[in-house]
Amino acid sequence: MINRSNLEKEEPPMKKYRKFTYHPWVHNKFQNIFEKFNIKLAPKNNYSKQLEEQLSELRSRVGSLQQELDNSEAVQKDFVRLSQSLQVQLERIREADTQVRWQHEDDVEECQGCKTGFSFTRSKLHCQHCVLY
Repeated sequence: MINRSNLEKEEPPMKKYRKFTYHPWVHNKFQNIFEKFNIKLAPKNNYSKQLEEQLSELRSRVGSLQQELDNSEAVQKDFVRLSQSLQVQLERIREADTQVRWQHEDDVEECQGCKTGFSFTRSKLHCQHCVLY
């Protein structure tokens, strides 16, 4: 059986731990281990910083490239719209050139198709040469 008086006399576990860890020999040993660890860790920390800087630069570059892409896409869409608009205008011009417009009989002196001149013998109603009405 455990005697209560012995338990009361015993030091609490944390107190024992503190005494042990604050002992100069243990403290020096931990200090040496910590310094060796820091020496080994320093190159890794430098490499980590370099990687973080590189990552930051790459993110910045990705952002600027994304902005350039967005601008290029907008310009391309504008060119497509402009091209379509010009195509529609060109079709209208072509249609206007090929449309047969009614002209008064006295104003017509030659066939609109073959450019043969009309006379008293050649009717203005339709060209006998190209049969254009």
